Amino acid sequence: MSGTARRRAERSHIVRYQGEPHDPTHGRRARLRRRGHVTRLHVRAVPAPPRDLRPRPRLSGRARRRGHLPLPPRTRRHDGRRRGGAPRRVDVRRGSRARGRRAVAHPRGCHGILRPERRGHVALRHALRGPERASAGAPCGALRGLDDRRTAREPVADARAGPRRSPLGSSPPHGAERPPSELDVIAVSGRHATAITFDHDASHAGAARSFVFWSTSVTTAVGTLGAWWALDTGGLNPAEIVQIALFAVCFAWIAFAFWTALVGFRRLVTRRAVSGLRGPNGSADTQAITSRVALVVPMRNEDPHAVFANIRAIGESIGRSRHPELIDFFILSDTVDPDIQVAEEVAWTELRGHLASICRVYYRRRTDNSGKKAGNLAEFCRRWGASYEYFIVLDADSLMEADTIITMTRIMELNPGVGILQAPPTSIGGRSRFARLQQFAGFAYGTVVTAGMSGWQGGDSNYWGHNAIIRTKAFARYCGLPVLSGTGPFSGEILSHDFVEAALMRRAGYEVWMLPELVGSFERLPPTLLDYAQRDRRWAAGNLQHLRLLGTAGLHPMSRLHLFMGASSYLMSPVWLLFILAGVTSALLDSAASEGPTVDPLAAVVVFVSSTVLVFAPRFLGLVAVLRDRDARRALGGAGLVILSGIFEIVVSALMAPITMVMQTLALVGILSGAKVSWGTQRRDGERPTALDLLRVHTPHAVLGLALLVTAVLIPGSAPWLAAMIVSLLAAPLLTAWTSGTDPESSVMSRLIRVPDEVAPPRVVVRADELVAVRPTPVTDGLRRVLTDGRAHSVHLAVLATASSAPPTVPERIARLVDDGAWASISVEDRAVALASPEFLRAHRRSVVRPVRTATTVLAPVHG
Repeated sequence: MSGTARRRAERSHIVRYQGEPHDPTHGRRARLRRRGHVTRLHVRAVPAPPRDLRPRPRLSGRARRRGHLPLPPRTRRHDGRRRGGAPRRVDVRRGSRARGRRAVAHPRGCHGILRPERRGHVALRHALRGPERASAGAPCGALRGLDDRRTAREPVADARAGPRRSPLGSSPPHGAERPPSELDVIAVSGRHATAITFDHDASHAGAARSFVFWSTSVTTAVGTLGAWWALDTGGLNPAEIVQIALFAVCFAWIAFAFWTALVGFRRLVTRRAVSGLRGPNGSADTQAITSRVALVVPMRNEDPHAVFANIRAIGESIGRSRHPELIDFFILSDTVDPDIQVAEEVAWTELRGHLASICRVYYRRRTDNSGKKAGNLAEFCRRWGASYEYFIVLDADSLMEADTIITMTRIMELNPGVGILQAPPTSIGGRSRFARLQQFAGFAYGTVVTAGMSGWQGGDSNYWGHNAIIRTKAFARYCGLPVLSGTGPFSGEILSHDFVEAALMRRAGYEVWMLPELVGSFERLPPTLLDYAQRDRRWAAGNLQHLRLLGTAGLHPMSRLHLFMGASSYLMSPVWLLFILAGVTSALLDSAASEGPTVDPLAAVVVFVSSTVLVFAPRFLGLVAVLRDRDARRALGGAGLVILSGIFEIVVSALMAPITMVMQTLALVGILSGAKVSWGTQRRDGERPTALDLLRVHTPHAVLGLALLVTAVLIPGSAPWLAAMIVSLLAAPLLTAWTSGTDPESSVMSRLIRVPDEVAPPRVVVRADELVAVRPTPVTDGLRRVLTDGRAHSVHLAVLATASSAPPTVPERIARLVDDGAWASISVEDRAVALASPEFLRAHRRSVVRPVRTATTVLAPVHG
């Protein structure tokens, strides 16, 4: 059959693929039966068409070589307005265009209610084509059920139908059996919604953006001239020229942060309304939402008890809202450790019982971990995204209050042109000194910087990968990620997916917003400096890949800036180190060539003081903002303790800055040399580093500190400029060990660097801590637990039924060890093989224990 005939058949009939069983609970027949309509649908079996019949974008050879990604064939506004600015009338009659549309059943790889799509739109897996090839984990045309022929504001009747096969459970997600007009609504409770005011008609981002960029440019130019004046006492040698160039880069970076913080400080002090967005400013009736939302929790080899405790705390918070049945949880596991796999299944079974009367909790584990976290989310969109207008991404350590979830959903409903809404998370739960220092810095200074970034970015903001709500249709259509071709550190799967997904969402015409006014969003921090450096290394590898995407065709200029700034945040460490080495080299050359002064003392002092002011001014502005807040000031023990905490944090951060500089520089050297970046699990338990760890990590710091100490001795007058850095580098092991420790609650240190959420923690945080404190019996041997526990056995077999790969063959030696009860002799790899074989588990379940009747709920077959 030709392509035209195949497309005509797809538009004119319900295409049932040969060999695909018909599901009577879904499809157009079922919808018409529920609505009371009777009609005759002609069905004709045709060969399965290719995965995508739409035209692929074309690129020239030069564009492919440069790594350009093709534009969608058409970019349009998604805010209900024409390009001329006049509002476009939207037909909001439910089903006015969908009633006569026929459904299309798709292959097993794409689950959900899927419909034919408008010709000419680029398939998601081809939206990033060129030298990159589509990732195996990227969504294909999975969300064709979210047809874009309807305007962004018009209700989608079919999209609220449940998926053809739920992740785990015998019925589709609730609400699927009712038309959208009969869905219950949720009203925003008002505590967070009334704290934010919106002004859709005003827009201040453009003026703030110009102010920040021009101020940064002028400040950088003046600072660079000052450095030239300080060094040009008798001509410039090559080292001094390099030093001035590197100083200009560093000075521009700190000037940019200063002016951004100043914009944020003004926004916090004046409490100006959020401009450019519609929000729930009215009564509870006008704040009702009808959209279905999925809370998606990707995880890999995490502590199941802590993760599921967080989910339960969020679920109980949702249960206190009105009609929580519009919100579902999806736990998307990429865990490969067999014991943790079984522990996740046991914890999920218990969680379902606790939240049974509140919301549904689905669990899915992939056997193919391609695409890492981005591939995990892509598979969710491909299989179940058509049932949810929005989904919220949560990390394993994320927490979010129900009021925040509902407020974010309402904002998305009122602004159809917004694709991603980021709620900046507040750091919580820190017990070590390092984590508490980071918490205080984020509360006092991070709030100012985040407000400033939101102020000048507006609808061109960025996405941080978690604690954000995403428009499912737009994400699945436009945000598929490529696998970068070639070899080396800039190739392969994209590690930091969030920046790229935000850039692609913006390229498609949707806006990306970050609202620091959204409270009730939380995350936990690494407990020690070594854990922080390990996470930073993984992020650095991902951000460096973004440099390859800067030339991508069609990206918004602000998206290019975000990609560049993300990479620059890690490149600034080697630039700073090179600036110091260039200064040392210049001083050695000048001291060998002449006996007179080589630096203008007055100019050097002016430049140094100016740089110091720009570095610490954002912290000063943050402290002033905290002191102006009466509630925060009282919660932290008064103005005196706030000021002492700020001074203490500034001193410690100044001492730790050279240490992190060396760590990030070594990480970049390792990445560029081809060292593999592992996709490991972040340690969250707060274990203190051993003496061997400190010696291994901080040997380079000691070597550099000794070298600078020798330089300070050999070069007269250089000691005052290098003293702070020498002390920091030589004391690095002691600082790391000290910051890894904890303070008793009765100590003086416990009263410093506190945050309001530590004094009066939110209810969801308190509940999560209570649940984490009650430790269950750990699963030390997953295979033994599955073979001896009837409930764990049933749940594990149900999970295996969703596996897409064929089960492995279990060697006879493993069977003999199981029959003999030699559990300790079975290795972790052998346990993983045995747990992946349903036949082996069924056979040896009967040989290990006698079959008994259990009162557990029988799980229906699950298809995947």
